[in-house]
Amino acid sequence: MFRNREDAAYQLARKLKGRELLDPLVLAIPRGGVVTGGVLASELGAELDVVLSRKLRAPEQPELAVGAVSEDGHVYLSRHAQEVLELTEDYLAEERRHQLAEIARRKKTVPRGPAPGPSCRPLGDCDRRRHRDGRHHDRRVASGEDAKAA
Repeated sequence: MFRNREDAAYQLARKLKGRELLDPLVLAIPRGGVVTGGVLASELGAELDVVLSRKLRAPEQPELAVGAVSEDGHVYLSRHAQEVLELTEDYLAEERRHQLAEIARRKKTVPRGPAPGPSCRPLGDCDRRRHRDGRHHDRRVASGEDAKAA
């Protein structure tokens, strides 16, 4: 297994180093995923960027994920949650607003990507993620909802 996050990243990097990667990009979900992603990006000579997403919580059960919202507002809902829980549109809209507010707060505190080059406007205006080989890393994926939204 892995001794820690860095060890996991080094082991993964060893497996990926022989592959031909086109302008590689490592996407990391804070917090622990950034540590892992940083090591992996360094080992692969890849760019590192942070992806913010938030779990959408079940009513009355805040630890249960019913889906997730990405920093651009895209919502992913778990089919299982939709089938089992009675999720109203009003509840989901409010939960989405709440989580997007938290994403906006975190955007101010989380370092984002390298300084833009001459052909790239600041993040948000320039989609540096298109047409690149990418790897996504989170320290853990308890339900997978954050990773799916990211």
